[in-house]
Amino acid sequence: MEKGSRHKAVVREAERALRQVAGDVLQGAALEGCLKLWREFADHEQVDLSRARKPEAWAAALAYTFERLRLGGYSQAEVARAFGVSPLTLGQKYRRIAETLNLVLLDERYLPEAMRAAVRREWGALPEGLPLLEAPTGWWVAPSDFAEDLESWFEERERGPLRQAQELVYDGWESLDDPEEAECCFREALRLDPTLADAYNGLAQVAEARGDLRAAERHYRRAYELAREALGTESPRAFHWWGELETRPYMRARQGLGWVYWQTGRLREAIAEYEALLRLNKNDNQGVRYLIGPLYQLAGDLKGALRAYERFA
Repeated sequence: MEKGSRHKAVVREAERALRQVAGDVLQGAALEGCLKLWREFADHEQVDLSRARKPEAWAAALAYTFERLRLGGYSQAEVARAFGVSPLTLGQKYRRIAETLNLVLLDERYLPEAMRAAVRREWGALPEGLPLLEAPTGWWVAPSDFAEDLESWFEERERGPLRQAQELVYDGWESLDDPEEAECCFREALRLDPTLADAYNGLAQVAEARGDLRAAERHYRRAYELAREALGTESPRAFHWWGELETRPYMRARQGLGWVYWQTGRLREAIAEYEALLRLNKNDNQGVRYLIGPLYQLAGDLKGALRAYERFA
C-alpha cells in the first residue's frame, strides 16, 4: 500500500528527532540498525502514521525499543523525559512496534553482532527467541530472572564460550613475553568469540613485538571497528570513558593505532588519535598527554606543541 505524504513526513520528522535527542548514544551501526527497525515498521502494511500529531513520541518509542533490544539501562521514564513525551504514550507505541515486527531479545535483524556478543559476554546465556515484550523490564539488575538461582546463573555465565574467550585474552596478556604462546591464546579467543576486540588488540601487541607494524595496524584497526560496533557510539557524553570497563577495548585500540602511526612516521594521524582519546577521557588514564607535545614538535607544529605543553604542564 502506497503511504501518503503525511505518513512519510512523520517518518522523516521522527528520524530527525531521534538523531537530535539520541545522537550521543546511537551512532554508526547502532543508528543504522535503529533506523532500519523504524523504516520496516513504518513500511508495514498495517501501519499508517498519517494521523500522528507528535512525531517525537514515535522517536522516543523507537529509542526505547532499541534500548530494550540491546538490554540497555535507560528506563522508559528516562527516555520519555529526554524526548519530552509521556511515559504512557511511549509505552503504547513501544508495544505496537514490538508486536508489529515480532521483536525478540537481541534481535539479530537490527543489532550488530559485536553488540549482541558484548551483552552475552557480560550476562551469559540468554533465552533464544524470547519475545521482547515478555522480557523483564528490569532484568539488568535481576539476572536471576533468567535462571533458577543467582549462583547457577554465575556458574553458567563463567562456563560460556564468550567468558572463556575473555579469560584467554587475559592469559595472552600475561604471556606477552612468549609471543607464540600469547598469539595462541588470542587466536583461540577469537575462535570462541570472533567479535572480541581485545583479542585483536592482543594480536597487535604480538605483531609489535615482532616488528611487524603493518600487521599491528591491521589488528588494531579491526579491534577499533569491533569495539565501536559493540558500544554503538563514540560520543564523549555517552560513557564514562575508561571508567566503564566496556569502553576500554575501544580506547586500547585507538591508543595502539596512535603508536603505530607514530612509529611509521604518520605524525598527524598519531596526534589525531591521541587528541581523540583526550577528548573522551580528560583524566587521561592512558597517559597519552605526555606524548602529545613531542608529537606536535616532531610534526613541525611548534604552536601546537606549546599549547600541548601548557595544557598538560
